[in-house]
Amino acid sequence: RSAMSLHQRATGDPAVGTQVRLYTPHPAQRLIHDSPKRFRIATCGRRWGKTVAAVNESVHKNLARPRQRTAWIAPSYQQTKIAFRWIQREFYGALKRGGVSVSELRMEWVNGSVMQFRTAENHDAIRGEAYDFVVGDEFASWPREAWEAAVRPTLADTMGGALLVGTPKG
Repeated sequence: RSAMSLHQRATGDPAVGTQVRLYTPHPAQRLIHDSPKRFRIATCGRRWGKTVAAVNESVHKNLARPRQRTAWIAPSYQQTKIAFRWIQREFYGALKRGGVSVSELRMEWVNGSVMQFRTAENHDAIRGEAYDFVVGDEFASWPREAWEAAVRPTLADTMGGALLVGTPKG
């Protein structure tokens, strides 16, 4: 079964009563979701739907299997908070009651998965974590060492994957 088929239906863990409806991707987004690559990079123009695709894939990764550890990493605190608020608002029913910490930018899903929201500008704070999946938002704006020395190693123990999205620079 391709990753795309998982995005076309509700996802979640029926054992804990979690079902959410994810989006229907356009054909170009489908290419990203269907890719079997561990690390995927999507460099697309503004209003293409990169963030929508990344949000839906991240929610799916958190709900498809229990106890996943995922992260959303953006260049700045302000950009990180945009994704945090969006996911919290749109998928509140799948979040554990009392499992959202605005001060820590952390949310726990009803199946025990945990999603953290971090910044690439403070990438040293990411060291020591272990993630199953990472979204790298506006990846081209990150300091190079954020990926190489901090984020990439967090995926090593779990053989986790990453979806790195952003707009063209230049």
